[in-house]
Amino acid sequence: MRELSVRPVILMRGEVGSGLLAAVRTVAWLLVLAALVVACRPEAGAVPRRTDSGPVAWIWSGAVTATSAQVNAHLNQPSEEVRLAVSSDPGLADAIYSPSAAAGEESDNTVALTVDSLKPDSEYYYALEIDGRLDTTRQGRFRTFPEGPSSFRFTFSNGADTGSNMPVFDAIAAEDPLFVLNTGDFFYGDIDDNDIERFRDAFFASLTAPRRQAMFGAVPVAYVWDDHDFGPNNTDKTNPSREAARLAYQEIVPHYPLADDPADHPDCPYSEAEACRTINQSFAVGRAYFILTDLRSERDPRFSWRDDDKSMMGSVQRAWLEDQLEFAADNYELVFLISSVPWIERESIFAGGWGAFAAERERLADAIRDSGIENLIILAGDAHMIALDDGSHSDYASGGGAGVPVMHGGSLNRKGSRKGGPYSHGTFPNPSAQDGQYALVEVTDEGGDEICVRYRGKRLPSGASEPTTLIDWEVCK
Repeated sequence: MRELSVRPVILMRGEVGSGLLAAVRTVAWLLVLAALVVACRPEAGAVPRRTDSGPVAWIWSGAVTATSAQVNAHLNQPSEEVRLAVSSDPGLADAIYSPSAAAGEESDNTVALTVDSLKPDSEYYYALEIDGRLDTTRQGRFRTFPEGPSSFRFTFSNGADTGSNMPVFDAIAAEDPLFVLNTGDFFYGDIDDNDIERFRDAFFASLTAPRRQAMFGAVPVAYVWDDHDFGPNNTDKTNPSREAARLAYQEIVPHYPLADDPADHPDCPYSEAEACRTINQSFAVGRAYFILTDLRSERDPRFSWRDDDKSMMGSVQRAWLEDQLEFAADNYELVFLISSVPWIERESIFAGGWGAFAAERERLADAIRDSGIENLIILAGDAHMIALDDGSHSDYASGGGAGVPVMHGGSLNRKGSRKGGPYSHGTFPNPSAQDGQYALVEVTDEGGDEICVRYRGKRLPSGASEPTTLIDWEVCK
C-alpha cells in the first residue's frame, strides 16, 4: 500500500479566497465520509449469528431449587414439540420429562422448560427431546440445592464482552460451584432502541461462545442485569430499549419467579403485561437466602441532589425488598443481597451506584438494621475489580448499626476500574481485557449456631493455567 503523506497548506494573500473554498470543500467531504462510516458501522450488540451443525444452538440451566430446575434453549429450526429430559444417569436412562413446548418464530425458536419432582442435593444430566428424538449434541448438568444446614460454594462475577470466549470461563467451571451468579453486564450490547432482535443476537453470541457454553452446560446460573446488558451506559428507566430488554430476559434467561406483578404498575405503557415487570427475584440454598435486585429498569435519573423521592429501584420493588429482609431475618441464618452497582460510594449526583441515591440507601440500611439480620453480605457489581470491605465503611444507617461485609467479583474480561470505596481489604482492578477475574464464595454450615463465609477474589492472568488469589478472607457468625 502506498504511504499516505500529508502536506501543510500555506495560503498566500491572493489565494485566500480559493484556499478557503478548497478548505470548505474538504470539510464537507470529511463530514460526508464520517456520516458514511457511522451509517455502515455495526450497531452495538448486533453480532452475526453462528449456527452449529446440531439442532440446538445454546442451552443453559437456572432457577434451581431442591426439587426443580429450568432449562432454556435455542433451536436452529422450529419444532412443534420440545421436551426436557433429566436423569441421574449421564446416558439419560430412565429420564424424567418436562411438559412439552413449541419452538417457533414468536419466541425466536427459544423454549423454557421446567422439570420438578427431583431429589435434593443430587446431580442430574439433561438434554432435549425434539419432535420425539433425543438430541445429545448439546447436554448439560446441574445439582439440585440441599435442604437444611448445608455447605456449598458459588462464584460471582460481572462484565464480559459480547461473545467473549476467554479462559476465565474454564477456570470458573473448574471450581465446580453449585451455581454461578452474574451481577450484570452479561454482554456489552449498549442497545439504545426498542428492538428485541438486538438483545437476542447479543445473548446468542455470548451463549454460543464455546468456553461460555461449556461453563453454562456444567453449572446453572442466577443472573440480573446492569446497564450495558439492559441498555446504554449508565442507563435508567428512560432507556428506550426497556421493553425489549425485559421481554428478552424473560424469554432467554432461566430465572426464578419474578416477584413483580404487572398489576402493581397501572401506568405501564406497554400492552404486553410481561414488559411491565422488573426482574427482582429470590431463592434459598440450605439456610442461606439470596435476594436479587433490579437496579436499572425502574431507576430514576440520577441528576438531582438528595431528593428523598428519587429511587434506584422504584417504590414497588423497594417495598418488596423491605419485606424480603424481614422474611429472611425470620427464616434464614445467612442472607446475600445482590446489588448490580457499588454500595460503598461517596454521595454525589455523578456517582454510578448508590452514592447518587443516598437517601434511599439510608432507608435500606435502616431496614437492614431494623430487620435484625445478624449475618447479611452484599455482593456488588459494575466495578471491574476484586474488592472487599469487612463492614468498616459500609454503614449508611441513620445512627449506625448496619455495617455489613461488601464483596466485589469482576470483571470477567473487561479492563479494570476502581469504583466506590474505601474498602478495608483494598481494590484489585482487572489489568486488561486479556485477564479474567471472579470471586469464589464458600459457605460452611454444619448445623450449629455458627455459619462461616469465605471469600476468595481470584484472577486468571493472560496465559496462565491457574488463577491466583488476590484476597482471602473469612468471617464466622
